[in-house]
Amino acid sequence: MTAMWHLIVRNTVARRGRLALTLLAVLLGVTFVTGSLVLTDTSQRLLDDQFRTATAGVDLTVRDAAAFDSAMGVEVERDPLPPEVVDRVRAVPGVAAATPVVRGQGLLGVARKTIVPAGPSLLLSWEPAPVGAFTLRAGRAPVAGDEVVVDAATARLHRIGLGAEVTVRAERTERLRVVGLAGFGPAEGLPNTTVALVALPAAQRLLALDRNASEIAVVAADAPTPSGCAPRCRPRSGPDTRSPPAGTSPPPARPRPRRRSPTCR
Repeated sequence: MTAMWHLIVRNTVARRGRLALTLLAVLLGVTFVTGSLVLTDTSQRLLDDQFRTATAGVDLTVRDAAAFDSAMGVEVERDPLPPEVVDRVRAVPGVAAATPVVRGQGLLGVARKTIVPAGPSLLLSWEPAPVGAFTLRAGRAPVAGDEVVVDAATARLHRIGLGAEVTVRAERTERLRVVGLAGFGPAEGLPNTTVALVALPAAQRLLALDRNASEIAVVAADAPTPSGCAPRCRPRSGPDTRSPPAGTSPPPARPRPRRRSPTCR
């Protein structure tokens, strides 16, 4: 027994460098895995909080069905909704208000310099509460086609003030005048994101959507239980439209072919 312990100690001492490196590798591996789990959980909680803030005043969101569902966190582009869909949704019993919303990508430019954030560059139609999640911090809402509201975080970082001219590059490029600064909930803006908010006709023009909308924000008359309104919205909004309840984030799904029948998340 004593000889066995002597052998163990002698081999351990002889290979102490290898043992130390093995323990270090195990420690680093556990640390990285733990850090990844903590980062994932924190990011998911942040995204959930932002999603709840963005949809706090909306009961349902009607949008076109995608050819493939979102997978691995990738947002799938959807076709716009024609204006007659808005009228059909407004006629659904239990719907108090149905507001067309336009959203897309729009790069901001200041003083001949394009702002390229680490995250997305958003171009949105300005909608007041309860549909819109952005609130004015200074100035006023955009009304004319050459007016824009910029998120306060971007304005502070790039020294954009009221009355300044910025360039918005989407499907079309135009110079707009800043008439307001907006915040997202309690924050000055979205993390690593630039946001340009314009009037609905201006957003449709910049994104070349004609009179179409990206989605329809629905406020139910029987809130806070709008689940009974969702099945009634599906047959009215067309065979390629889904009506996911706002405030719910569907889990990632595997890509699958488009279904022609309407569904509701």
